[in-house]
Amino acid sequence: MNVRSMFTLPAVLILSGALAACDNNKSTPTVASDPASSNTMAEAGQKAENIMEKTGQVLDDTAITAKVKLDLARASDLKGDISVDTIQGRVTLSGNVPSAAASQRAASIVGSVEGVKGVENRLTVKAPT
Repeated sequence: MNVRSMFTLPAVLILSGALAACDNNKSTPTVASDPASSNTMAEAGQKAENIMEKTGQVLDDTAITAKVKLDLARASDLKGDISVDTIQGRVTLSGNVPSAAASQRAASIVGSVEGVKGVENRLTVKAPT
């Protein structure tokens, strides 16, 4: 390593540190007072809220689906191949059950789960073979 590069690296590091320190001494960040940028900021804020709402809804739907599946599995009198889909709190049941009574029982269980806003029962009665 030559003498010039031995002095260049420390000098660059010192200058970088000094510039970073100058940048940290700024007071509060300024907000543009341009109405167009205010609208852009408001739109960005609204988009962020929409994303948070959708994320919250997906989490709610996931929790509802899990609770419905658990309650259906716990029902000892309910046998069959039941699929559960939840969108915005509305639960759709599909699959096969052995009787109309089992179909009605499944819909009743789903309707009693907290957060369920509606039940669409698409279960098919199919006698076991």
